[in-house]
Amino acid sequence: MSLRMKSVITIIFALVLTSVYATGWGDSIFSINGLGEISYPVDGQARGMGGITLAFLEGRGVSFINPAIVGAVDTTTVTAVFLFEQRKVKDSTSRTNIYSWGPKFMRLVVPISHGFVIGGGIAPYSDVNFHLRDTGLHLGSDTGTPNEPYTLHVSADGGTRLGSVTLAKNFGNRLYFGLCANFLFGSITQEWRRDFSNSEFEDSDDLYDTHYFGQIYCGGIALRPHRRWTFGFLFSRSGTIEATTERSSVSGTMDQEKNELDFPDAYGIGTTCRLFPRVTIGADIYTRMWKKFRLNGTEVPEYENTTRYSFGCEVTPTPDKLASFFQKRPWRIGFYHKPWYYRDARGNRPSETFFTMGTSIFFKERRGTLDIALEIGKRGSIAENGAQEWVFRQSLSVVGWERWFQKRQY
Repeated sequence: MSLRMKSVITIIFALVLTSVYATGWGDSIFSINGLGEISYPVDGQARGMGGITLAFLEGRGVSFINPAIVGAVDTTTVTAVFLFEQRKVKDSTSRTNIYSWGPKFMRLVVPISHGFVIGGGIAPYSDVNFHLRDTGLHLGSDTGTPNEPYTLHVSADGGTRLGSVTLAKNFGNRLYFGLCANFLFGSITQEWRRDFSNSEFEDSDDLYDTHYFGQIYCGGIALRPHRRWTFGFLFSRSGTIEATTERSSVSGTMDQEKNELDFPDAYGIGTTCRLFPRVTIGADIYTRMWKKFRLNGTEVPEYENTTRYSFGCEVTPTPDKLASFFQKRPWRIGFYHKPWYYRDARGNRPSETFFTMGTSIFFKERRGTLDIALEIGKRGSIAENGAQEWVFRQSLSVVGWERWFQKRQY
């Protein structure tokens, strides 16, 4: 490993540790339902293009969506994505600004020999972070004091992560296959607290700590039938996730419950086209069959299938050494839209629409880049969902690469 690659890896791990210990997450207010806000783990280059990644063979292949894309990587590549997010939350009575910052994912991709490429990394799958308060509640009539008021506080924090191992194989520069094993793990903590205004009643506080573990497998194909056209196909197999919940209360009561979550299949198809020597456009369609989600074998009627539509464009740098600063940078724009996987209390589904843009700053001798992406979008609506979010995201991807296990050309 060269000194340059060691420096890149050292910077990445230092930033990750700083982010983990110095900051917290502030996820969507719509993360209240189910597992929370489901992540779409792509790198900074793809983020600037609306998240297109299923057939994008011109990049560095470090996204977690289509494992076949990894087969197009011809140099050892290490990547870390860091995300800053600001959300302006508004409902019928209040407005709030929420900020968060932290690492999004890390990945290492290594070409071995004979067209085989391996990859490994960790990325978020879902995040939950909310606090609700209801002051209009009273004890039930079965207690003998039906008019006794109390305030209910419900909060949750945590999420799940994916540990990924990928094996890909390329056949020349035309055909790519990939398989991926994703190990899902993590925990979500919920607190239910009941505060009485009457001091004669004892407040209650119940804590639910749920731990998740399971596997999700997927396979992908990428095809380049023409030097200007590429196609990508993805299939993610449903998996069973074990959820163990430990409940504790202020009275000292403790119990444990185990559940099984059947995660649904997912499918994806994408394409890219190089319109001109320096201009590439692309589109992805990604569907997850949330109606097949089961909790201990029972379906959740509020869950609905989701389809994400992504569109993007990239203009690559000019090779002219005398060109201006802006001509030597890649420029990206994109768009994506997706509904959430559940219906709210009103029977409506929140959805989100984002516009994206991005560029890159190359390290010396182009042994790495700093990919910068901006995402601006809206999630939900006050009229249909009772609340809405305007979201501003800025992601920074630190990327370094060099050749391992390959003979150098002198």
